[in-house]
Amino acid sequence: MSGSKTLKNSRIVNWFVVFSFFFLFTSQLTFISVAIIIFLFVVYFDEIKASVSEIDVAFLVFFALTIISSLFAKDKILASGSALLFVVYYIFFSVGRIISIEKESLCRFVLFFLILLALFGILFYIFPNIKFSVDIGEVKLVVIPPATDFEVGNSGIRSPSITPNPVIYSSIFLYFSTMLILWGLSLKQNSPFKTYLLVFSVILLIIIAMFTSNSRSLLLIFPVVLTLGLLMNGEKPKTLVIILGLLIVEILVGVYLSTPSVFTRIKTAILGSDYTSFSVRTDSYKKAIQLFIENPILGVGLMNFKHYVPYYFGPYVHSLYLSLLSETGILGTIAFFTIIVLIFRKFLQKFSKVTWFKLGIISFIISFLLHSLVDNTMYVFSLGSLFWFFSGLLINENVA
Repeated sequence: MSGSKTLKNSRIVNWFVVFSFFFLFTSQLTFISVAIIIFLFVVYFDEIKASVSEIDVAFLVFFALTIISSLFAKDKILASGSALLFVVYYIFFSVGRIISIEKESLCRFVLFFLILLALFGILFYIFPNIKFSVDIGEVKLVVIPPATDFEVGNSGIRSPSITPNPVIYSSIFLYFSTMLILWGLSLKQNSPFKTYLLVFSVILLIIIAMFTSNSRSLLLIFPVVLTLGLLMNGEKPKTLVIILGLLIVEILVGVYLSTPSVFTRIKTAILGSDYTSFSVRTDSYKKAIQLFIENPILGVGLMNFKHYVPYYFGPYVHSLYLSLLSETGILGTIAFFTIIVLIFRKFLQKFSKVTWFKLGIISFIISFLLHSLVDNTMYVFSLGSLFWFFSGLLINENVA
């Protein structure tokens, strides 16, 4: 046990987490992230057992319900395998709520990763036919396909960076940028110059992500979440005006730089017939509601939506909430939201004063949940893992 105590009290844990984040951010070699988190789960197992609460019970209930629903699914193996995904998410959550971590160091590395993603985004934007892979025999460990491989009609969607999926790329910026801006504002008393340099840099990274990915979620959700974060942090009106004014200016610049692709993206959404269009997504939403009405208790099984809408792109509804209703029924949906409510209740019980870091995590969660109205990043393993890890950090008493 002395070895475990040494590990817990050292910076090695921080490096483990950082490496895990790197592979999740790039969505490459995510099995390494799983191995790291499972290892930390074993190291902290005694503390995790001691912290068992109603949240753990809610996770167990949700998992049990998804397993039961898989018994009635068309594709039972896929449904039960998808249910096991939430066991991994529970491990990420459990590690997040227990570990000791240096929040400033964590933010520095997150900023570094965003810069790295943005640089690759620019590279792939200029040279869309670049590709790269690392192979061991016939096994491809790392695959960075050409950006054009992900093009969908005239929508402007491309794979813009190290991440093979543009949703992962843009979501990373959406979820973490408010946290980094709040971190910058926490430095204001000691170094106003560093504060505004950091704030400017993060918003610049957001704009780069916007015009390299043409993400509508970044364009619409980030300003809302940033405003909420600043208000919750008690920022003065002057600071609010400066930061939001800077954001508006840079958004206008970003839209100008991405013209005409940004307008092509909007046009495709309104008039198009592929999966990025409103009409196709609306049809899928209607089908999800119909499936829920026909299977209201347990749903049709996780990831089984695609068996009912064969013409629709992708294995899931582009809405987490409609996915939950159609695939897990009312019981699974209630169990899922019970977990979220219990996490926030635990947070409110434990923390009388909310720090910038905790507000950053709340901003992450709000971004994720708002994004989930129009997409289902819970089914994207790297993003789902990050969501549950930071949900654990929200109630972690070792991190103020």
